[in-house]
Amino acid sequence: MYGVKSEISDDWIPGIFSTIWSKSNQRSSKFNTWITFDGPVDTLWIESLNTVLDDNKILTLANGERIPMTENCKLVFEVENLNNASPATVSRCGQVYISSTDLGYEAVIRGYCQRRKAELNQNDHEKLRLILTKWFSTNNLLENLQKMMKEQVIFLENICYVTSTLNLLTGVMLQYSNKTLSDMDYERCVLFAIAWGTAGTYENSDRMIFNEWLSSKGAQMPAKLKENETIFDYYLDASKGCADWKLVTPEVWSPPEKNFQFSQLLMPTTDSFKADYLINCILSQPKQNKNPLCNKSVLLIGGSGTAKTSSVLMFS
Repeated sequence: MYGVKSEISDDWIPGIFSTIWSKSNQRSSKFNTWITFDGPVDTLWIESLNTVLDDNKILTLANGERIPMTENCKLVFEVENLNNASPATVSRCGQVYISSTDLGYEAVIRGYCQRRKAELNQNDHEKLRLILTKWFSTNNLLENLQKMMKEQVIFLENICYVTSTLNLLTGVMLQYSNKTLSDMDYERCVLFAIAWGTAGTYENSDRMIFNEWLSSKGAQMPAKLKENETIFDYYLDASKGCADWKLVTPEVWSPPEKNFQFSQLLMPTTDSFKADYLINCILSQPKQNKNPLCNKSVLLIGGSGTAKTSSVLMFS
């Protein structure tokens, strides 16, 4: 983070933060620079910033280099808690505490729909807002999610569920950019985004529970679900000009005729199809539509041997 001495040449190798700090603290710069630490506070690195946070405002590196802080550079620490922060660190920073109960996600949904106003026909952005509000607020989706589901693969805050849903919704609706959608079409688009944006981080047993909960709330589910089938086994097909549920069916695999290695063969499966579809929903969005909240990053989770790396490399 700060730098290290090379074991081979004994030269000093600058670290990530020291490099950013050096570039940001240039008196000739005409711009203000904000450096944000968004990870957990750890004594292994935060104590090295004490000389930066006190009145000296100088970063002192192990090689003896001293880089002073300029007036056009600011530091922000965005952390979940201060459990590992020493009194010296806390006393040197101004504290702003925001409770998750006070900062809800309703404003994020309203802002998203307002931004979509220029992209949708007539007042369709209001339809989206009403559908999203119905599920997240009226039906208390996230609160019920935490009560029903038990086997979560990765923990997420409520705002992350919401932004993931909105990001997927934007990607799904790109295929209908030049089409007129009905209220039912919008409902299906939102349902698909909600399913993967909220319950996508849970195991299959919990997804079955979530599927039953959606059905109990009168959701526009795929018609005639077979035994053990859920909304997660379907995707939205735009070939007919509307948001139509279609069963996930991987393409028929045919082996290459020559010049192939067995270890590099990748056979399409239902899971690889779902992963490709979801990643494409995120990465195919135009740059100007990218949500600044998460910048459209993609995290693919799953057990070993489930083609995560192969799926990601297809988009690199």
